Amino acid sequence: MQAKSDFIKLIRILSKINFADRYYQFYEIGRDRPEMSNYQQDDLIEVLSNTPLEFKYVKKDKFFVYKEKHQTCNLTLKVSFQHSQVDWLFHIETKQGPVGGPYSLLARESKQLDDPDFTYSPRSPRPHFSNLDELQEAVNFGISLFEDAKNAVLAQEWNNEVSSE
Repeated sequence: MQAKSDFIKLIRILSKINFADRYYQFYEIGRDRPEMSNYQQDDLIEVLSNTPLEFKYVKKDKFFVYKEKHQTCNLTLKVSFQHSQVDWLFHIETKQGPVGGPYSLLARESKQLDDPDFTYSPRSPRPHFSNLDELQEAVNFGISLFEDAKNAVLAQEWNNEVSSE
């Protein structure tokens, strides 16, 4: 279970890299795309293999997972594909425990940090794709957000308070 203070710390870090605005802008690009009905597991594996990260498939959870170990924390990026939508989850594992969640939750919480009344419809948007090029674009976007979030997290001393500037 994640500590609320660590979750808020992560949200503040993500807010500094415009995580929410970037995520919602990317979602809007493909909001009305039709479903891609003929993609297979092999297509997903091929698209993920075209990235710099090495994902492993966890059949039980139906997620592809990438993990990185660092001195102060371990970072995990999970991705699933359902109904031509991409769902990303970002987690940090520290001695205090895990913190993180789906990109859609992290984006919403980041926006609500500045505007507690912020809402978005749908509540948990997931980027859509209708062909393999759009799927690759969505995967690359998700990895780009992960890399920026990772760099921002690693630049912080996780055990120290993050300023609320």
